[in-house]
Amino acid sequence: MSHVQSLRRLVCLCTDCHAATHFGFALVSGRDAEALAHLCWVAGMTEAQAREHVDAAFELWAQRSAVAWALDLGILTDAGVTVTPPPSPDERSRPAQS
Repeated sequence: MSHVQSLRRLVCLCTDCHAATHFGFALVSGRDAEALAHLCWVAGMTEAQAREHVDAAFELWAQRSAVAWALDLGILTDAGVTVTPPPSPDERSRPAQS
């Protein structure tokens, strides 16, 4: 089975929405409380609902991180954007394992 992660679209986010969307990054950046509060506000969730949502997202991330994914960045290269070659799947998995 082929495991390919394809970039399909780009979405502009404000800083607070970016932190809520990339909660793991917010966590390692010390912004998790702000990100959780913003998620509650934007999505109309209670804190318990937001924590459940984040926990489910981390579970899915853990499952998906068990696979070495190839990257398809054709949406960028087909538009003439020069992309710096990404690290290999094995190199990308190292930070996830720490």
